[in-house]
Amino acid sequence: MNLINTNQLSSNQYHEAKRLIALCKEFDRTAGISFLDANMNALPEFPCFFLCYDKNILVGILTTFLPSSTECEVYAYTHPDYRRRGIFQKIWKLAKQRLHNYGIHDIFFVMDPKCQSGIRILVTMGAHLHNSEYMLEYSGSPAPSPRNALTLSHSRKGNTLYYSVFLPDSPDQELVGTCCVDNSYGSSSIYNFEILENYRGKKWGTEFLLLLLKDLLQAGNSKILLHVGSSNKAAYHLYLHHGFTMHTQIDYWKL
Repeated sequence: MNLINTNQLSSNQYHEAKRLIALCKEFDRTAGISFLDANMNALPEFPCFFLCYDKNILVGILTTFLPSSTECEVYAYTHPDYRRRGIFQKIWKLAKQRLHNYGIHDIFFVMDPKCQSGIRILVTMGAHLHNSEYMLEYSGSPAPSPRNALTLSHSRKGNTLYYSVFLPDSPDQELVGTCCVDNSYGSSSIYNFEILENYRGKKWGTEFLLLLLKDLLQAGNSKILLHVGSSNKAAYHLYLHHGFTMHTQIDYWKL
């Protein structure tokens, strides 16, 4: 077995990783949650990709997303024909050492709850279920009908749109809320949707959501996704009420 650790996948490695993840997704009947974009890491130099080859066959991959300099999310896949051969343990041993060297101590394994084999491994490692996140998908009904009581604006950086809403009649354009929309993978994925504390409880969240949906639909975005944590029950029910349905559940296991 040959281990490769790098902070940037080559074109061949990227497509090999996509094929392995698709194979595991079909075998395990899971969503195929993955992270393959090193540009999103808080530490761009961190060698976040760990690949294990048997000759020229990619049999295992582990990737790490660093939302901050001390925290990481771990995504791992092993070829179904190579399981129970210590592939994951071999890769994780190297990854754990790299994380230690960089002082990254908050480690979360990202898991589809339907992947029972992965959950069994995490339990034996001493990990515990920390929280869940839901990815919701907009069904298109009901159609968004905002009151236009806020002013919506956005800026773009790469494939990410940064949205803001303001009180229109305020002299200094008071900021009410913000969110991000990622357009990387053929869909519009809404995340970090937030209303500033002083404006909560006044239905500005509903108005912001409706303005955002209207803007995305008018721009031709047919697949709109939204991330929400299981602890944010009020937001979760707001999204369901305005046309979102469950797409994927993602569990975070803390080591």
